[in-house]
Amino acid sequence: MNVCPAAGFLFGWSLTEVILVFWIATGGTYLCYLGLLAFAQVESRVADKDGRMHMKQVPFPRSRRSVRPTDRLPPIHLHNLRFVPTNLLAVIVMWFVFWTHLFKNTSPSFILDSSPDGIPLEEIFAPVTTPGVLEMGIALVIAHTAVVSREFFGMRQYEQFSAAMVAELPNRAVVFWFVVLFVGTMVTIVPRITGNIPATQALVGALTIGGKLAVDVTLLRVGRDQSEGWFTKWFVPYEPTPESE
Repeated sequence: MNVCPAAGFLFGWSLTEVILVFWIATGGTYLCYLGLLAFAQVESRVADKDGRMHMKQVPFPRSRRSVRPTDRLPPIHLHNLRFVPTNLLAVIVMWFVFWTHLFKNTSPSFILDSSPDGIPLEEIFAPVTTPGVLEMGIALVIAHTAVVSREFFGMRQYEQFSAAMVAELPNRAVVFWFVVLFVGTMVTIVPRITGNIPATQALVGALTIGGKLAVDVTLLRVGRDQSEGWFTKWFVPYEPTPESE
């Protein structure tokens, strides 16, 4: 799936448009996790803050009722939805902030601009208006959602994770992307200052595509309880034990 956007080059897409397809799929995948947390069957223990990496839950809904729209899925616990608003905000902020930087560092006009701040919103999201880009992005979101959902329900991950743990998965990815943003800013300083468009685009493209591949594989490994390697272990969500409460 992750190689599909590269086909856009055959249709004359710019690197900015190809990267946008990847980024639409990235945001869609993280939103999928926030939807799946409603089905988590393990009780969230959030009294112990040490090691947590999810945003604070809101006080509503307080109801501990559960609803089951279909027998093919586990019940939805309403109180799990308290984790959605703040964690959703974190994902949206990450998506928007990172996309503005991706746009500035893959678009030749902005690489050559010595002061590219204050970009109008219509220019930041101009590539979205390309039908092919939007269609490819939506197709990848659907494909990624299908894979993540199949793993979550098919491997009964909802019996292993609490809502707080599921919320940590996209939030750990958010932290990772902000690290990538910092690293990318540092390594592209020289090519950006010198106006070297190909070098800037190559570095940004490699970091974005490589980072997405690494996170996608890691999240699947975590869901399958495969935690070998320091990078994968860092993505394993934390849940305090009853003794730590």
